Amino acid sequence: MSLRLNKVMGYYIPSFFYIWINGKVQDEVTSQLIPTPTLIHEYCHFLQDITTNFGLSNIITTSTALLDCAAQAGSSNNMIRIPIDYVSSSARQNSRIMDELWGDTEAIDDIDVASYKRKKAGSQQISDKIEITLKNGNLIDFGVLAILESMAKSLEESLFVKPVKSPDYPYLMCKKLINLIYDKYPTSPEMVFALCDAVLMYDNPKIIIVEGLECMAKDRFVPHNMNDIYDYVWKHPSINQSYDSYLKPFDTNLNTALSAISSLFGSGATLANEKEWILHRFSQASDLRKAQPKFWCEILDVDSKQQKQTNLVNKFNNIGFPITYDYEHYMYVQDVRTEDKIVNYDVFTAFYAVFEVLVYGSVQCLMLDHCKVNPDMKSIINKKCETAPWEQIQGRYLCPFAKIWHRWSLTTNIVQ
Repeated sequence: MSLRLNKVMGYYIPSFFYIWINGKVQDEVTSQLIPTPTLIHEYCHFLQDITTNFGLSNIITTSTALLDCAAQAGSSNNMIRIPIDYVSSSARQNSRIMDELWGDTEAIDDIDVASYKRKKAGSQQISDKIEITLKNGNLIDFGVLAILESMAKSLEESLFVKPVKSPDYPYLMCKKLINLIYDKYPTSPEMVFALCDAVLMYDNPKIIIVEGLECMAKDRFVPHNMNDIYDYVWKHPSINQSYDSYLKPFDTNLNTALSAISSLFGSGATLANEKEWILHRFSQASDLRKAQPKFWCEILDVDSKQQKQTNLVNKFNNIGFPITYDYEHYMYVQDVRTEDKIVNYDVFTAFYAVFEVLVYGSVQCLMLDHCKVNPDMKSIINKKCETAPWEQIQGRYLCPFAKIWHRWSLTTNIVQ
């Protein structure tokens, strides 16, 4: 699932590895990215994607869905109606699980939390539900979205004096939930951040965060630093009942995610450089998590905000940033490899554009704004980009969207 919640400031597209920022991205003098609160917030989402079990599970779900729909839209004389329904059991099951995990997705401001309860999954549900009641009587379905956004917001608050103002839900929801369940838990940005990162290493983070806080309250456990939180959440027998290493499912999810991503690019030479570009980042990120599971402690468990920013840059130097677009849709790319290889970075955005058509039934290519500022694309923009981008494969020059569509041999017999 890919969400663009706070589109006014910027967004990161999970599973497709690119950021859009509503502002300047690159320093004109140094040619380096400008570390604004919004950019770091979205970069946090990228790191959640490739360093946590939940992020990897979401990549598996998204890639499986895209591959399933692409297989159905393969070249044929039959008409294909969009959006396409999944046919494979894995795509249906993964999508259903992920939809239940996300929780509510609408932003809400100025909320007062009254109570919470865990509702057992019914016959039509897979996962238990965490239902939060507000003092005005409204209900919130608490899910992983609130954990992801609370973690990214906490990183903003930890690194910057003036973080971006955001709605209470989902950006401050974990902090409010902590105060509700266990008011002795320290709610500094770093401590909230550590709790969110720790639970994202489980298959069902929304249940684990509640169970973890309930256990802490019962044990009267007061963590003194980030390291205490990781140890408690990962090792407490009431939380990690199987007592398996959290890295065991991480390895499994990593291998499955890499396999799914490799399937999108194929085994040929056409997209080999692009596949290598993203797989390199996965390799660096997974090596970091396995070698230093609590790597965020080294970054944030210091007093100076400037030192935290320096630590962050140094720690992730080998991973780098995903593809980043500025407010005018110009692209910034940081290649952390030493090899001099030509990479078509538009491919990643094109994958998402095809995903939007096949899975959600979009008829306007979401690459349109980017293509308008790309000298190589301006001449081939036409009405098809707004109503039927799949028909661009009939042109003499193929745009990034058409290249993916053509390479996968997808049909142009589309019914909306």
